[in-house]
Amino acid sequence: LALLAGGQPLFCSSGASTAAAGGEEQGRAGQWLEFDQAPCREDAVRSSGRERAAWSCILPSSGGPLKRPEDNANYSRALLRLWNYWSVRMPQAGRPRGGGLLQQAVTPGVLQRLLAETGGGGFTRHCERISWKDNKAAFMQFDSVLGRAACKLDLESSPVLEQVEQHTHDLLERWSGVKLASTNVNVMFRSKVLVYPRGAMVHPHLDRPDLHQVSATLVLGAEDLQDGWPLEIALYNRSKNAYASSVAVYAQPGDLVAYQGARWEHSRPRPLVARSYSVLIMHFKVVGWDIPNIDALFAKGSTLYSELDKPWDHLTHVSSHA
Repeated sequence: LALLAGGQPLFCSSGASTAAAGGEEQGRAGQWLEFDQAPCREDAVRSSGRERAAWSCILPSSGGPLKRPEDNANYSRALLRLWNYWSVRMPQAGRPRGGGLLQQAVTPGVLQRLLAETGGGGFTRHCERISWKDNKAAFMQFDSVLGRAACKLDLESSPVLEQVEQHTHDLLERWSGVKLASTNVNVMFRSKVLVYPRGAMVHPHLDRPDLHQVSATLVLGAEDLQDGWPLEIALYNRSKNAYASSVAVYAQPGDLVAYQGARWEHSRPRPLVARSYSVLIMHFKVVGWDIPNIDALFAKGSTLYSELDKPWDHLTHVSSHA
């Protein structure tokens, strides 16, 4: 059990003894759960929004995710072709499965400290709005039915953040079964809390394959949440033109959600029904995966980006599977 300075627990040693509302009894406390271990009790359509707002569980989606990447008009055809290319060439970290859920992985005291270090969390004067520049234009997955931009809160000088990242790293190694490099390499939002406003959506997308290889989202806060806001995770089989292992992961503050974002599409396609929803997103590289940096693909005038139909085998060479 890791401790903060002063002896305060960092991560819960055994997790909740039972699943939160909406899920069946865990059976094995403190373990990474999959859909058959933490199923949502009721069908999402038949449940009320208030019921779903309290869920911490995984709901299989037999028909696939609610939306697909091509539904987002902001994505270029070139970007969609790029995702088609690398999603089938990215190696699988561990055995194939949808997202993992670790319930109450972080103590309430740590959540309070992290939010306090950002100036209180939520939409305070310290929260810097997300811009097109943040998303490098090509990755405009953030959207809102109310026209409100998400924002980010700085945790650069947080004494707690480094410990949270290290323990998340260790937990992700357990979940994935592979060795991970120790540093959180989130390109856009490292040391940042991402705060989504009412009406926010995240379109289906894939993460960059060179850095964001095994990932986790830690839910920090859900202010006045009136309906569940799950992270949908799905693997698209392009040879069969069908989705496999599609799930919707419902999480509460303190829960950790794991996924392999450069291989599995992920999204929050339903508008957020809450005042705000705050998360910390962490990405780690797999040791031994030799996938060159992709920044050149998105440089101005890049021939690689404009001629995606040509072979790019050098971009996804994997020297060894950890």
